[in-house]
Amino acid sequence: MRRSHTVTAAAFLLAGVLAAGAQDFTIVNGAEIQNLDPQAIESVQEYRICSALFEGLLVPDPETGAPLPGVAESWSFSPDFKTITFKLRKTTWSDGVLLTAATVAASWLRKMDPRNAFPYADLPALAIEGGLSYLAGKAGPEGVKIKVVDDQTLEVGLTTPLPQFPSLVLHHAFSIVPMHLVERYGSSWSAADKASFNGPFILKEWLRGSRLVLTPNFVYWDKKSVGLKSLTFLPTEDPDIGYNLYKSGAADWISRLSLEGLSSVRAMPDFHESIGYGVYYFLFNLLKPPFTDLRVRQALSLGIDKGVIAAAVPGGAQTAASSFVPPSEGYNPAKISGFDPTAAKVLLAEAGYPGGAGFPSLKLLYNSNETNKRVAEAARDQWKANLGIEIGLQAKEWNAYMDLRSGSRSFDLARASWVADYLDPSVFMDMWVTGSLRNDSGYSSPAYDQLMRTAESLSGSARLAVLAQAERLIADEAAVLPLFFYVDRNMIDLSRWDGWYANPLDQHPWKFIQSKQK
Repeated sequence: MRRSHTVTAAAFLLAGVLAAGAQDFTIVNGAEIQNLDPQAIESVQEYRICSALFEGLLVPDPETGAPLPGVAESWSFSPDFKTITFKLRKTTWSDGVLLTAATVAASWLRKMDPRNAFPYADLPALAIEGGLSYLAGKAGPEGVKIKVVDDQTLEVGLTTPLPQFPSLVLHHAFSIVPMHLVERYGSSWSAADKASFNGPFILKEWLRGSRLVLTPNFVYWDKKSVGLKSLTFLPTEDPDIGYNLYKSGAADWISRLSLEGLSSVRAMPDFHESIGYGVYYFLFNLLKPPFTDLRVRQALSLGIDKGVIAAAVPGGAQTAASSFVPPSEGYNPAKISGFDPTAAKVLLAEAGYPGGAGFPSLKLLYNSNETNKRVAEAARDQWKANLGIEIGLQAKEWNAYMDLRSGSRSFDLARASWVADYLDPSVFMDMWVTGSLRNDSGYSSPAYDQLMRTAESLSGSARLAVLAQAERLIADEAAVLPLFFYVDRNMIDLSRWDGWYANPLDQHPWKFIQSKQK
C-alpha cells in the first residue's frame, strides 16, 4: 500500500531537520554513501557529495555540461590531438598543502594502479598512453605518458587523437586526491577525521543514517563564487519520504519520485523532466540473414511505434527516441524515420516476405527483468499486428545473455542500452567502428570508419558536424534500432534557486547554486 503524503515524525528524525536560512540547501540523496574517496566511488549519491568536496582539473558548465576551468586554468592540444597540456592554478588543499601537477599525476596513477582495483579505472587507462598496460599489470607506472613539466604544468600523452579528452576529464575517474594523506594513512585517508579537500566545500558533520553536512571551503580558489552557506545530504531511498520532505520545505531538491506519484507532480512548476544521455535500443545481427538485407532492417524499424514502446516501460517513464545519439548542446543528431507501417509492408514485400509470408523464425534476446520483458512483448505484438511476422522471445539471465550477445554473437535480435559516462557523441558512436569490442551487431562500413577517423583530427563544431555525418550513415543503413531515451526527473523550485539547470548528464555543480532570496 502506498504511503500517505504526510510528513511523519520518523521522516523528520531521519532528516535531522533544523531551521535553515536562505543560503542553506538540502537534497534527498538516496542511499547512504560508503566513503569519501572520489577514486573509489561508483554511485550517483557518492559522486554528488564528492563533487562538492573535490575539484578536478576541469568542472562541468552547469547549463551545458561543457568543460570549464577547475584546478587547471587552461589547456591546449598538440596539432595531432595526441598530447594535451594543462596549466594549473596555484591552489592548496584545505589543510594548506600545495596541490601541484605532481599531485595530479600521482592521483591518476593511483587510480590506474592494478593493486587498487578501483572502479572506472579503465577510463583513464584507455585514454592515456601506457595506461592499459599498467592497469593490466603488464608494465609499471613509468610507461604511462603523464609528464610533470613543472609545479603548474602537466603534459598527457593520449593513445589516439582525442579532441574530446577535456570532456572525459570531467568524469570522477580523473579525480585528484591529497596524495600527502594517502602516503601517510593509506586507504583510511578519507576518514572524516583525516581527509582534506580542494573543492568548494569541506565536511562539517557526518551522522550516518541521518545527514551529511558541508560548509564552504575558505581556501578554495574560487570561493567568491560559492553562494551556499551549508549543503546537507539526507540519506533515504524511499521516494515517498523524500517527496514528503520536499513538500514540507525540509528539502530543496529531490531526484527520485515513485512512478505512482509522477502523474500528480507533472503539472507542478518545480517538476523538471529532461532527456538524459542514455539510449535503449535493439541490435540486429548484421552477419546473419535476413538482417543482411537493408529492406528488412528498415521494415522492422518503420513497423514499430517507438511511443508505444516507451509507454510499455513500467510507469511510461521514458521518451521515444528520435535518433541513436541523444541530443546535447551543439550536436544535431541524425534523425531516424518515424512509424510508417505502410512503407514497412512495402519494403518487407520487396525483400521477399509479402504480408510476412515466409519470414524466418527469429528470436529477440533480452536479459531478464520486468522492463525488458514488457518492451520485448510490446515490440513482438507490434511487428505481428503491423507486418504479419512472428518474433519469438528469448529471456536469459545476465551472464548467459551477454555470452550470446557479445561472446558467441548467437542471436537474431537483442536488446541493449548505453548510458554515457561523459558528454560527447563519440561515446555512442565509437562502438560501431569496425572491430570495436562493443560492436556486437557486426556492423562494418569503410565510409563510417573514415568519418570517425576524420573526426579525430578536428575539434569544436567541425568535429561535431562530421560525427553527425557518421550517425547519418548508421541511421540510413538502419544499422541499429533506437527505441527510447532515458529520462531524468527532478523537483526543485527554480523561483527560489539559481544556477541549477536540467542537462543531459543530470550533473549540477554545487558552487553555481545559490538562493534568489537574499
